[in-house]
Amino acid sequence: MLPRLQMGINHALISRLGFALALTRLEPAQSREYVSARLRTVGVHANPFEDQGLELLIQAASGLPRAINHLAQRSIEAAAAAATPTIGAIHVQAALDRLPWLGSSAA
Repeated sequence: MLPRLQMGINHALISRLGFALALTRLEPAQSREYVSARLRTVGVHANPFEDQGLELLIQAASGLPRAINHLAQRSIEAAAAAATPTIGAIHVQAALDRLPWLGSSAA
């Protein structure tokens, strides 16, 4: 990949790449804290996820923060569409149905 980036036609792109950050997968406990921290950041101080829903989200995301973000957002949207105050496994499953490529990495 680096030789392709070093081609002259990519000079403008390379000049904009300041650094590369490799994130490691979060452990389940870290994933739970990550979800709580992200919710607090947007002013949600009581976790709306039911235990089973949160566990499914964490398992399906395989510890990847970006996958957690995407699944959580789609799960929240599914719960809102159903007019339910909590987010359960059914809402996370609906999110997985919309983002099937995320659940395939859970194994």
